Amino acid sequence: MDSNLSYNISDSLVYVTLKGDFTVQESMALLDEVLHHQDVIIPANLLIDVREATAQRTTEQIEEVASHINEWREKISRIAVLTGSDLHFGITRMGVSYVDPAAVKVSPFRNIEDAIVFLTSQDV
Repeated sequence: MDSNLSYNISDSLVYVTLKGDFTVQESMALLDEVLHHQDVIIPANLLIDVREATAQRTTEQIEEVASHINEWREKISRIAVLTGSDLHFGITRMGVSYVDPAAVKVSPFRNIEDAIVFLTSQDV
């Protein structure tokens, strides 16, 4: 696995880190790997850290990632995207609009504390 793309399983959360420049296919392959991992509790709660990501995405690529997330809707409960810039925050908000809200809850965050509260909340 590329050192810019990694994950760590901790209790009921999966911490995914995406750094630098990476392709949409690489990020989706990492999601597939995470959701197939034997230690991941299903439905999974994912904290995706893109604070050090430099990849730029087109609307079509954002829709492609959202579609991939929708395909995994039975294995994902929540996704918190930890952003480090207004650009990534906005891109994530746009991507959220393409994800089925009845199946997977996705939200961008600027700090890890709020992201973890969102992921561990019992709210439906």
